[in-house]
Amino acid sequence: MNVYISSSWKNRDRVRAFATALRAAGITPYDFTDPATRKTQEIPPERFPDQFDPAKHRYSEYIRSVPEWRAAVEANREALHTCNAVALLIPCGNDGHADAFYALGLGKRLIVVGQEREGGRTPTHLWANAIVDTDGEAIAWCAGVAREDY
Repeated sequence: MNVYISSSWKNRDRVRAFATALRAAGITPYDFTDPATRKTQEIPPERFPDQFDPAKHRYSEYIRSVPEWRAAVEANREALHTCNAVALLIPCGNDGHADAFYALGLGKRLIVVGQEREGGRTPTHLWANAIVDTDGEAIAWCAGVAREDY
């Protein structure tokens, strides 16, 4: 079974620990933070610190200004097509949610893992196959799905 881990670069340590735990459970993770997993180079946000500012940028030009971004999102899309499930580690932002719900639209299983930020809520999380509080619960869920399917 292949599990795509969707989250934020801010959760890098958690994502890597989650990937390690999946491997220990006999599950193959796609860890976007791990250069050994992804087909493109690692591109954490701090490598491109110039945040979008409508006073300085045109979005159509800004989003195309870093070729590595296109390569990364295409590699992610390919991984989403080949995974069996997605683990959305929250809290995270738009990109993590976009990947997770793209996969859900492809018919992949989705588990939402963790706690939202204070004041946050995302009702579309209710579309997920499971919502759990801890990474350990998510690993157990993934292992259970793997046993059912394989």
